[in-house]
Amino acid sequence: MSDSIKHADPTFKRIRDAMNRQSNLNPATRCRRCGGTKAEHPPGDIWTTGHPDAPGDIGYAPEMRSCNSRLAADRTNGTVRFDPTMLASNG
Repeated sequence: MSDSIKHADPTFKRIRDAMNRQSNLNPATRCRRCGGTKAEHPPGDIWTTGHPDAPGDIGYAPEMRSCNSRLAADRTNGTVRFDPTMLASNG
């Protein structure tokens, strides 16, 4: 399924909207990609909902846009670097 089809899916839109609202309300929310909070990211960075599309991903999870975009760019450029120590533990 292409990214544009994934993003247009009504189920994903409902999940995304709810997850982004919850992430914005809870300053302790951590990014799945780097483990940082919103305060630990550059000013203006926003929450997105990441798809379960990298090794180790289970379900949708909050990700900061900069981390989500970096992963997509790495994939496009063929330089995906998976480091299991970068997986955030929300539990």
